[in-house]
Parts: sequence; structure tokens; C-alpha cells
Amino acid sequence: MQTDKATAETLFNTHRNKMYVLALIMLHDAAEAQDAVSEVFMHIVGNGTEIQPERAESYLLTCVRNQCLKAIRSMQLKEKVRKLLPIGDSVEMIPFEEQTDRLQMVLEYSSNEFTKQTYRIFRMRYEQHLSYKKIAEQLRISEAAVYKHLAQALLKLKKHFNP
Repeated sequence: MQTDKATAETLFNTHRNKMYVLALIMLHDAAEAQDAVSEVFMHIVGNGTEIQPERAESYLLTCVRNQCLKAIRSMQLKEKVRKLLPIGDSVEMIPFEEQTDRLQMVLEYSSNEFTKQTYRIFRMRYEQHLSYKKIAEQLRISEAAVYKHLAQALLKLKKHFNP
């Protein structure tokens, strides 16, 4: 059956508890679990996915499992990026000219050493201050790919400028 809003609502009311429990077991976070279930239904309604009634439960649970795996990968990547970012306890006052010189060195290094895609993502994030989601949408790539490129960029910068 073609899934319209009414059908999706019926599926949601019928299967949401099992889907939520599965998501909660996998993600260990109530809000993340609810988000995963909601994402599945948004995708189903948005794409008009055809679901056979006799297979609805297994299909929906599989979708939730896959959504949870995406969320876990995303969280792991965010954690890796967070660990790569140095967080100091003290604020270091650097003269403006020195900051400008450092920035210029970073830009030159990044334009020469990063792949075109990594460089584009790096500039979108740190010059245009775009979110990972906006970058992913504009470049038509996954958020995980954005995280991967930024993690590689930050690792290269860290190795080069803070050996």
C-alpha cells in the first residue's frame, strides 16, 4: 500500500512503542530514540514509501535500526572531532598581526594540502560558519561525510601546526 499521511499515522500508532523500545535500547537516550522513530516516519511520509501490511512491523523495525546506526556513527564522529579540538583552560592573548599571520599560514597550508572537497567544506564551516547539516545539504553529501572531511582537516592542521 502507498503510504499517505493517514496510513503513516495508523502505522505510527500501531508500531511506535516497539520502534521506540528498540531505538532506546540501541541509543540509550530517550530524546535520541524519539528522534530516530520520528525520522523514520518523516522519511516514509516524505517519500511515499510503499509498505506491505503483513511486513510493516519488520520493515519499520529495520528502518529504526538503520536510523539508530546512522545516529551512532554520527555521535562517534562528533566525539572524534571533539577530541581533536584542543580546549585550553587559559585564554592566550596573541597580537592581532600574529593572529593574521597564523590565519594566513593555515589558509595557505589548507589550500595546498587538503583535497578540493575537504578544503571547500573547511572554508564553508570556518569562514561562512555553516552548520554541518547546511554544508551537507549544499554539497549533497551526508553529514557523516562532512564530519569525516573536517576531522581529516583538523588532524592535518594539528599535526602540521602543533607537532
